Amino acid sequence: MSEHRLGNLLHQKNRHEFILSTKVGRVYRPFKGDPVLFDGSPWVGGLPFEWNFDYSAAGFERSFLDSTMRLGLNQIDLLVIHDLDRSYHGKSVSNKLQELETGMEWLKMMKNSAAIRAFGAGINDIEMIPLFLEHFELDFFLVAMP
Repeated sequence: MSEHRLGNLLHQKNRHEFILSTKVGRVYRPFKGDPVLFDGSPWVGGLPFEWNFDYSAAGFERSFLDSTMRLGLNQIDLLVIHDLDRSYHGKSVSNKLQELETGMEWLKMMKNSAAIRAFGAGINDIEMIPLFLEHFELDFFLVAMP
C-alpha cells in the first residue's frame, strides 16, 4: 500500500530530485479466500496479499519488478535485502544465507548494468553484520532495530 501512495507522490517530482530505495526478499501472492476475512496483522489497511521470504535471484527479481509496478516507476536507486536475520528466520538463517548466494549474483548484475546504484541489507539484529560481511560484499546496512 505504501508503494502505491509513494509512487503517486513521486510522479509529481522530477526523477533527479530524489533517491529511491525499496526492499527485496519478500514475495507477495493474492490471499486465497474472501478478502473480508483477510487479517493483515500487524499492518492496518493493507491489501489482501500473503507473503513469504525468497532471497534467491528469482525472488529478488520478482520483488524488484513488483515494486516498480506498485510505484509506477521504472528506476529504483537502492535495493535493500529485507529481514534476513535471526529474529525472522531463527536457526534457518544459515539456509537463508545460502539461498542469498544466487540473490547476490542478481544484485551484482543489476548494479554492474547500472539498473540500480547500490544494494545493502536491512536488519533488525546488529550481530548479523559480521555474518553478512563474512560471506558477501554489500554497499550499506540499514539497521532498523539495534
